[in-house]
Amino acid sequence: MTKMLEVPRDRPRRSHWQLPVLLGLTALLYLGIFAIVTGDGQPRAQAPAVQSGAPRSDG
Repeated sequence: MTKMLEVPRDRPRRSHWQLPVLLGLTALLYLGIFAIVTGDGQPRAQAPAVQSGAPRSDG
């Protein structure tokens, strides 16, 4: 494993792994904030109940 770690050291691009990590963290933060703003998932519990009635009448 030491050989694999020494290879990227030659290249100055150290942010290759930081980009996906930062993007993932920011995505999780945005999702968490969005979930709290929407009401902790309370409206989601009612959404499927209302939508389930539409397809039934169609069929």
